[in-house]
Amino acid sequence: MITPNALLKHILTANVAERMIDEEKIKFYLSAFEKLQLSDLESLFNLATVREVSPGEIYIKEGSLHKKLCYLKRGLIRVFTFKENGEEVTLQVYWEDQFFASRHSIFFNQTSPYNYEALENSTLLEVDFDVLMEFLDANPQFAEGRNFFLISMLAQAMDRVDDFILLTPEERYVKLIKEKPDLNNRVLDKYIATILGITPQSLSRIRKRIAERRN
Repeated sequence: MITPNALLKHILTANVAERMIDEEKIKFYLSAFEKLQLSDLESLFNLATVREVSPGEIYIKEGSLHKKLCYLKRGLIRVFTFKENGEEVTLQVYWEDQFFASRHSIFFNQTSPYNYEALENSTLLEVDFDVLMEFLDANPQFAEGRNFFLISMLAQAMDRVDDFILLTPEERYVKLIKEKPDLNNRVLDKYIATILGITPQSLSRIRKRIAERRN
């Protein structure tokens, strides 16, 4: 068996490096696959392709069946839809080192009810979910990591539900900025506000209260 450190060294020097993530993040994700042979892991890498998405480009369009699992290597992806009155609502923003997919397409084989838009020049690693599952089913050595990607997405969704039940809007904002400190500089206030379930005016008041407590 190849050790995680030896595998890390290979990844950083091999052609697959351009698809991968930085050293510390590689170490983290290797924990799901550390018992594999190097050739096994390279086979998994080869399923993925690199996709570049420009600012304003819709990566997943509402109403489309999009069964790709994505890893966001660089950039920001905003998930949004429109209410019946035409009001735009941002549900989520994904940033570097997160997995995402149209959960409706992946889990229920239904079209996506949301749009997924790049807010910045973004680099994605994408793999067809059905192809990935067939590959994992045919390779029992991946058993320990088989559900890693699905669990990652479900955990994100469950955390968001828990936050809306258990946390105040201010607590949700503090948690969001703690997770991604530079988000205020990269995402419009109106998007951050709707993610938190509040108005931009409420967001401004929250920031003012936080600033006053720090002074």
